[in-house]
Amino acid sequence: MGLSMVYAVVPLLICVSLTAAQTLVNIPGLGSLQGTTSQSYFTKRTIYEFRGIPFAERPVRFMPPEKKAPWDGVRDATSFGRECPQHSTLINPPEGDLEDCLFLDVYSPKVNNASKLPVLFYIHGGAFSAGSSQRVKPGFLLEHDMVIVATQYRLGPLGFLHVGEIGGNAAMYDQLAALQWTYDNIQHFGGNPDMITISGVSAGAASAAVQYVSPLTQDLIKQVLLFSGTAVAFWAVGTEPVTDSLLIAKYAGCDPTGDVPKCLKNLDTLDIVRAYDEYQAAERTRAHSGMGGINPSLDGHFLTEMPLETLSRPDFKGRPMIMSVVKHEGQFLDDVLYQYYLKGNNLTDSFTTLKYNIPDVLLSYADMKDLAYTIGTAIKDEYFKPEEFGNYTAMKAGITDFLGSAYFKGPARKMAELNNLRGGRTYLSTFNYNSPGFSNGVIPHGKDQVMIFPSADFPYTDEDLLLVQNMTAMYAQFISTGTPGGVAWKPYSLESGDYLIINSTMTMNAPFEQQYTIAEQDGLYK
Repeated sequence: MGLSMVYAVVPLLICVSLTAAQTLVNIPGLGSLQGTTSQSYFTKRTIYEFRGIPFAERPVRFMPPEKKAPWDGVRDATSFGRECPQHSTLINPPEGDLEDCLFLDVYSPKVNNASKLPVLFYIHGGAFSAGSSQRVKPGFLLEHDMVIVATQYRLGPLGFLHVGEIGGNAAMYDQLAALQWTYDNIQHFGGNPDMITISGVSAGAASAAVQYVSPLTQDLIKQVLLFSGTAVAFWAVGTEPVTDSLLIAKYAGCDPTGDVPKCLKNLDTLDIVRAYDEYQAAERTRAHSGMGGINPSLDGHFLTEMPLETLSRPDFKGRPMIMSVVKHEGQFLDDVLYQYYLKGNNLTDSFTTLKYNIPDVLLSYADMKDLAYTIGTAIKDEYFKPEEFGNYTAMKAGITDFLGSAYFKGPARKMAELNNLRGGRTYLSTFNYNSPGFSNGVIPHGKDQVMIFPSADFPYTDEDLLLVQNMTAMYAQFISTGTPGGVAWKPYSLESGDYLIINSTMTMNAPFEQQYTIAEQDGLYK
């Protein structure tokens, strides 16, 4: 071997040795983790991955989690932890302890205590009842210097039931434990605990926003990045958690007049999950959201008042926030209404229902009551044309717009307004980019996430990937500095109404309320 070849090989061997060393992380007071590596999407930068890290002990059912005890030796952190029990668990139950699921995953480009990288703490979505941390892939965002933490939490009735001695919010305490674990330990993965941006999508965003207003997290969160979910949406915090929990318990076979907590604690895991499925289907058939009993609630500790009240207090400390929605947020809700209420009650061709009752049905799905008998008329005037009534196909755009506005867009604007009033620099946006990968011109709830976390199932075009680079650079700078990068994005205020339209090109517009009827404006479904 010639001298030049020796010099060519040695740096490679050193690189491999360093990479192997950096996948072994020691956390003082806990133990060592053996991770693995992957590469970023565009530049093939090395990413250090630590999956399935237990941030708490196996939880006692319905109780807040306990801090994780130290382990001996080196723990394998190359595989994801078990998903928390949910509907899919009923279809193909795995072996082992189904409720042992409190794991998080850490991704970092620099595993070095001196790196001090900003941290994205991300909570997955899934209507508080589905999903896992495995949805979070680091390949796009970790082109930039940051650490990503993706956590799991107990889902559905196992995470939220609130009745008697079962105090509710088990899932919120799970998230809090994961957030505290991140604050305590992230420096060992190259992160800065004083620069944590809490984030999530849908129910994950609502969870992140509720964590943001909780009195227990005020020293842990630096910034907020919310995708299609807020703390002030009607579905984000339950108003009748005990009533809803008792209904779910009844579907599980527990006598409402008996010792319901004892009954719930003794049930098989899958029986509790199945009971919620049955409750949800029945509620949706009655034109209700079906989210009661499986969302955060007031417990006097984690939440002492409704988030709207907290955010309205002059002494609440607002922090930098991005609040984003997508163009056709209500599309999946329209599908729910059709499948459960119209089809479930044999009303798909009912001219009377479609002409006269739809406003009341929409209000019911949005947990609203028209006690003054005027809101229904306003909905008719704002979201439908007279000639559309009685024809479901013609009414789809209006239904999509109203449900999307009631569930997501209106609460997003309100959350932005309140955070701004509390001194938090706030950026509001809508994702209106129509990729060929989206079907029929519909940009549905949650689809902006494929531009942030790579999906093996999504057929990315060159234009998609250019937007990926622009969006991730924009969010990366926000995570690092509290100000989005690469675009002249004006902060939102009630006076200006400024918001960003995310498309092939980024444009500012105002007021945000014009997005409330966007499906009708662009002729969707026509």
